[in-house]
Amino acid sequence: MSAATTAPSPSSALALLPRSTSKKFPFKCHEMLAYAEKNGLEDIVSWIPGGKGFSVHDNQAFCQRVLKATFSHSNFKSFEKQLNNWGFEREVLENGSKSYSNPSFIRGRKSLCQTMTSKSTRKKAAELAAGMSSATSKPATCSAPIRGGSPPQLNPIQSDTQQQPTVN
Repeated sequence: MSAATTAPSPSSALALLPRSTSKKFPFKCHEMLAYAEKNGLEDIVSWIPGGKGFSVHDNQAFCQRVLKATFSHSNFKSFEKQLNNWGFEREVLENGSKSYSNPSFIRGRKSLCQTMTSKSTRKKAAELAAGMSSATSKPATCSAPIRGGSPPQLNPIQSDTQQQPTVN
């Protein structure tokens, strides 16, 4: 490994963050639209023409009949906050309904949702990337294996010198 390191980008740092075992919000939105289609609720929520987003036509019915069934709550403002957090753009149409779109949220291409990240995840990745670029370039190592105990824990970084492992 070379002594010189370059700062990782926030997108590469995303791979280092733990993945949630629950379904990501954009996948749930795809499922919500499938639920609406299956149950004849397109007059409440539907894909927009071209399939590059969706539109909510009736907020009250959406909260009671669709949101509650697919997200286990009926709070429209909370749902809109989540959409914003995941990078969806909102447009209010002439008829008063609202449409939401994201370049990675396309009808029939659910797998694109895997590329979507929330603002909080992007922020954590940026913080992780910044922390990695300021960390020492030479990792701390343990010269001998420890038998019958827990692995050594490193002391917090206090200077640019190599950290020494401590045994609990």
